[in-house]
Amino acid sequence: MNTNLPETTELYRFTTFERLLDHIVNKRFTFLKYKLFDDQWEGFYHKGFHKINEHDSYSVLGENRPFIMCFTKRIVSEAMWRIYSRDSRGVQIVTNVGRLKNLVAGCCSEFDCHLREVIYDDEIEKDDFFVKNFPKATMQEKAFECLFRKRRAFDHEEEVRLVLYSPKDRPDSDLHFLYCDPNEVIQRVILDPRIDKRTEDLQIMTIQKLGFSGKVAKSSLYTYKRVWYKT
Repeated sequence: MNTNLPETTELYRFTTFERLLDHIVNKRFTFLKYKLFDDQWEGFYHKGFHKINEHDSYSVLGENRPFIMCFTKRIVSEAMWRIYSRDSRGVQIVTNVGRLKNLVAGCCSEFDCHLREVIYDDEIEKDDFFVKNFPKATMQEKAFECLFRKRRAFDHEEEVRLVLYSPKDRPDSDLHFLYCDPNEVIQRVILDPRIDKRTEDLQIMTIQKLGFSGKVAKSSLYTYKRVWYKT
């Protein structure tokens, strides 16, 4: 896996409780094509028209090659819980770069695997973006680079992306699964800070009974502790 992040760097993924159970029960991790994401600017280079001359243009077809899993560098984010844990049914998975290397180790002959921080830049909306920033890049390099660029409206995510990039089109499925023992990938699980005690106990019991051996705990985001302020 190509990355410049140290192996001990922790990364955090917000997902649904049901998806977590899928990781544990089926021992698999899901990568999605960007066309399943809400933001229509995902894969912007693939969707754009590229002018050859006054009369001719072409478009790049690349949406069936990359499969993506998203993480964040922020361990505590109220906004991320609100966005990705609707109805308080979300969880936060904690992993690190070394564990993700183990996850993709078996597929690196099939895909180019890259883990990189997303760059937030509104310049991607301008037609001279690639001329200014990647004047000597090949079409393939531009098609890959656009996967790690988003607009500034999303910079609260502080996203890090794990991308599996196929050298050929894969139109048959919008999902790709990597199979691995979840205990080797997930360090710990953090539950939504808004759940009540009964739900907290039930979720912890369910996760542990299904075979996850790491720590599971409710987020302390909303936990109040009285402070005796100095005067």
